[in-house]
Amino acid sequence: MFEINLNFNGPFNIEEIESYPLNGRRDIEGLYLWTVKQSNSNNYLIHYIGESSKIIRRQSEHLTEVLGLNYGIYDPDSLRNGKLIKLWDGMWRDKSKSRIKNCMIKYPEITGKVLEYLKIIDVFIAEVEIETNVRRHCEAIIGNYLRTNGMQFKSIYPDDNRVILRKNMEKFKLKIECKNVLGLYKEIVFGMQ
Repeated sequence: MFEINLNFNGPFNIEEIESYPLNGRRDIEGLYLWTVKQSNSNNYLIHYIGESSKIIRRQSEHLTEVLGLNYGIYDPDSLRNGKLIKLWDGMWRDKSKSRIKNCMIKYPEITGKVLEYLKIIDVFIAEVEIETNVRRHCEAIIGNYLRTNGMQFKSIYPDDNRVILRKNMEKFKLKIECKNVLGLYKEIVFGMQ
């Protein structure tokens, strides 16, 4: 069994993510959390878990998908109160032949809420240089653990966020450091026995 240490730094507001300290690097590799600060505390709930070899660039890609209404849009006030109320499903979920038309009809109504939604997203970043399949497995472990063991903290983590546990991975331990993010456990042991 081997250990992977994930030290999540943040929060960084999504609007200011490009000011993340790169220290001469073009980008960073690791995992990231989209979170929302709760209105009744200084704590954050996880809204999305991601991984990338270029985290800063990936945030820009997410921004494009949100602004283009390809991703789902959620009510900002509800998110800040631990509730997941969807205002727009996202074009990727619409399997109809009129998905573009549906998006164009909804667009004028929802654009103000899209910007409100983006303004409440705070990102936590764990820099870690590991193989892509291991990084993706770590992402899936956290998402799976949140869904199965952190039910009281997954209220704003959509059930259809895609995380895929890799089969036949060696048993390993995630050691996680992250201040004020609910549902992240200090240690998660996962893998084949």
